[in-house]
Amino acid sequence: MPYVKNKTAAFSFLLLFSFLSFLTWRVEVESHGWSGLTWLSYFHWAIPICLLSFIAWVNIFFNFGTIQKRAVVNSFLVFWVMVGFFVFALSLQSIFIAGPSAFVHHFMMPKWQLYLIRFVAFVVFPLFPLIALSSLRIIRIKIPPKYIFFSQVMFLLAFPLSVLLLTVIPHRGSPDIIHAVKSGFVFPFLFFSLGFPLIYGHPRNKRVSHLDEPIILDDSM
Repeated sequence: MPYVKNKTAAFSFLLLFSFLSFLTWRVEVESHGWSGLTWLSYFHWAIPICLLSFIAWVNIFFNFGTIQKRAVVNSFLVFWVMVGFFVFALSLQSIFIAGPSAFVHHFMMPKWQLYLIRFVAFVVFPLFPLIALSSLRIIRIKIPPKYIFFSQVMFLLAFPLSVLLLTVIPHRGSPDIIHAVKSGFVFPFLFFSLGFPLIYGHPRNKRVSHLDEPIILDDSM
């Protein structure tokens, strides 16, 4: 981003927002019923709500310099929100839907569609931070590699860390990846991993670049 207005406030609200992503998901799952695979049978409003909240967080705590630059960055964020929602939905469908109906559904799919879903679930989704943060260069925002690396590692660790929490905290269901998502424990890690590099990857002198100038993010804290 061009630069963060208040690093401490942005970090604190990112933590709060990350927790609220868990709370929003969990309330929706509980309201539809916890038992079985009910949670996979309906549209989860928690996902677009959390993603749009993420955009709101960026707009509140980051200075864009000009209205034009704000419009460009927001358009890019909206694009990645839509891609992120599509990728997450396909991943849920591919990884967690089980039973005879799922087998029939996959069996009736055209091969190209089945391969696409598997590619999205097992390649695009795990590498989403790397792809999304690196693509910011398209709009001339450069995040240092170490922040992108941190984001990618934390994104991948979100699931094992969530499973670990399920083993420590008394909870319904087995400590596994399915319940890491169903419980909502995984979402704070995922959203925090995407937001953290934006806070700590800004120019130290907080110089706001013009729309036609590249934004080079300093590698220093």
